[in-house]
Amino acid sequence: MSQNKSGGIQGMLAAIVIPAALVIAVVIFKFVLGNSSNFQDNNPELNPLPGNFLGIVYKGGFIVPILMALLMITITFVIERFITQRDQVVLTLSLTQFVNLYQKAISIQLRKHVMLKKGQLLP
Repeated sequence: MSQNKSGGIQGMLAAIVIPAALVIAVVIFKFVLGNSSNFQDNNPELNPLPGNFLGIVYKGGFIVPILMALLMITITFVIERFITQRDQVVLTLSLTQFVNLYQKAISIQLRKHVMLKKGQLLP
């Protein structure tokens, strides 16, 4: 039953993220990269200003918003997957194991910080 809920949530996330990423990418392409101040004589039909990378990217054409959307989708799903896997690991531990795990992680980080402050090399 949890797999159905998880699959439904992931499916719903994909149904929201993909169109949203496409819309955001097109808006960035048209209004940020295609801003007339990025081009000679404030005309996007002309060449971009020398050294203006936004105008140069805009001149890449219709493929630019597609690539931007793919990048946003990839980043979103990587973050979602990381959160999902982290939550699954946390849920499999008992409360005592969970507290011990975090105490150990904190003590390791604290020890590294103290050793760096003292100028000692880390093991």
